[in-house]
Amino acid sequence: MTNIIGRIDELTKEQRRALRTRARMQRKLANGVKLCGAKTRMGRPCIATGLANGRCKNHGGASTGARTPEGKAKSLSKLKQFQDKKPPTEGAL
Repeated sequence: MTNIIGRIDELTKEQRRALRTRARMQRKLANGVKLCGAKTRMGRPCIATGLANGRCKNHGGASTGARTPEGKAKSLSKLKQFQDKKPPTEGAL
């Protein structure tokens, strides 16, 4: 790769964007930041900072909900509490 700084004006918008993205990824890797790595629509790995589950906030996935009987009972009790506190609306079916 030749010296890009001298010919930055000759690059297209897409090439400049790719250079910025590559530089951002290299900075994160140099600082030891964990990257998401999910496959994006363009087929490249996502370079957003990963959370505790290893994916970024966009690729983390939806919650699967409670799985244990204790968790299901707790979520159901919370739902009942919410419905009891909810004021009735006029004209509701």
